[in-house]
Amino acid sequence: KNFFRIQGHDLPLQKRKPDFFSLPEKAVLAFAGKEAALFSEKAEFRQITPVFIFFNPESTEKALQFICAVTDAAEYFGGYFNKADFGDKGWICLVIFGAPVCHEDNTRRAADFVLMMKEKFSDIQFKAGITCSKAYCGIIGGENQCEYTAVGDAVNTAARLAAKAEYSELIISGQVYELL
Repeated sequence: KNFFRIQGHDLPLQKRKPDFFSLPEKAVLAFAGKEAALFSEKAEFRQITPVFIFFNPESTEKALQFICAVTDAAEYFGGYFNKADFGDKGWICLVIFGAPVCHEDNTRRAADFVLMMKEKFSDIQFKAGITCSKAYCGIIGGENQCEYTAVGDAVNTAARLAAKAEYSELIISGQVYELL
């Protein structure tokens, strides 16, 4: 098997948090997206291809345009737009291929996604890293805030590859190279 399901556990010493899936469907769709709202398990380990993107827009307006384009392109190629953030490392986006929806050609889809973004957005500087590996995928967080995401070496390494890249460059892991 390529993944393992974590179906539940007992928490005898603490009260269980409210179930993510008991939230109104409209709220889940607004914050987590259709794929995560339809995800029927709490979490699982599965093979993913994360794409980590650092970008450098000239303005907040350009950043929003880029994030919207990343979201649209991720959907087009069957990826899951996980997050956009601005912090001490600048603007970042994470797109996951293989979770919560898996395709047999996730790695090809991830590469095509980045190449299309490079072609479409030559006016915004960005760099990306792509890896593939097993990762923990599921709902994380607590009672007041939670999200569907992927956590593990695959995501961390994709972020490190993106950080090492020069702007307009894509760095892929050896495993991604072999799969492509």
